[in-house]
Amino acid sequence: MMTRLAASLLLATTCITIGGCETDDALATQAATQAATMPTTQAATQAAQDMMNVDLPANVPAQARATASRDGDYIIAYLADPTPIPVNDLFGLQIWLLDMGGQPLNADMVALAVDADMPHHGHGMIVEPELTRLADGSYRVENMMFHMGGYWELYFDITKHNVTERTIFSVTIE
Repeated sequence: MMTRLAASLLLATTCITIGGCETDDALATQAATQAATMPTTQAATQAAQDMMNVDLPANVPAQARATASRDGDYIIAYLADPTPIPVNDLFGLQIWLLDMGGQPLNADMVALAVDADMPHHGHGMIVEPELTRLADGSYRVENMMFHMGGYWELYFDITKHNVTERTIFSVTIE
């Protein structure tokens, strides 16, 4: 369940992101305002996404980012390798899928897909991620690359019984 603060931060980010409908000089002013405020807003959104009242299992590192899936049925935790994520260089992700009690999901019951997009630019990655399920039930993704700096969204799609829930993490690459 999303807290009121988290909902307000996400709404504020959405309003800033979507607001580009004016024309002429107003558009230039808005773009400058957006550029000046985006890093702070995205940092606040990232902090709101990461707030959860759940204890993660001991095998999930404390520095991993974690949040609930959009519908609140699962917890997704990931750790980038290397950290911070580099610009225009390959990186990997270690991913943990958990139920809302913090227990690992039965990997035979769900399917995971991972992708990323740069929504302000209208494009995704220029490489195809390679996903592998590991013996401990976690996942490893290789061949990830954010080929330019800026705001990215990491997508984790969990499918169970033909129903897919998407979890989105905001990532700013400098």
